[in-house]
Amino acid sequence: PLSHLIDEVAEPYRTFGVSAETRFKASEWQQVDNFRTMTFTKKVTGRLSAGVSVYSDRAGVGNLGLTQANLSLASFVPFNRRTFFSLGIQGSVAQKKLDGSKLVFPDQYNGRGYDASFGSRETAIRPSFTYFDLSAGAAWSYVYEEKKMIVNEYLKAYTGLAVYHLTRPQLDFFDRA
Repeated sequence: PLSHLIDEVAEPYRTFGVSAETRFKASEWQQVDNFRTMTFTKKVTGRLSAGVSVYSDRAGVGNLGLTQANLSLASFVPFNRRTFFSLGIQGSVAQKKLDGSKLVFPDQYNGRGYDASFGSRETAIRPSFTYFDLSAGAAWSYVYEEKKMIVNEYLKAYTGLAVYHLTRPQLDFFDRA
């Protein structure tokens, strides 16, 4: 019955991942407060940082899975003591997998229940495909703090924009050839 199918699809995801990041020439960076505001110890036009992450997840009776590796690169450009601009780009390689032989399709029901002798007409399912993806973003930050004898003035402003799937990957388990 359909309730059996729903139970098998409702299996939770099993996810594993690892990530790391670093700042290049970290000795030239300095954290100045608990809000992670950064200043630079030398006068330069920008700072670079990089990160890598890898994760994998699987779910359901068909072992629908995704394994993805991401490489990120960001640059932080100070305009003055209070304002900085940052740009980032992330490239990803991903592989999606599906074991179609374990799936149950509507044309395999005989009117009263699932019947394995009824073959599915879903013959064009690819077991996996790999794709490349690209994302980018930019952010602007402004921090103003002035301490006076009676009043403290404080202003923090952030704005940013990110765009994902710039490569518009084709995510399809079916052979369309």
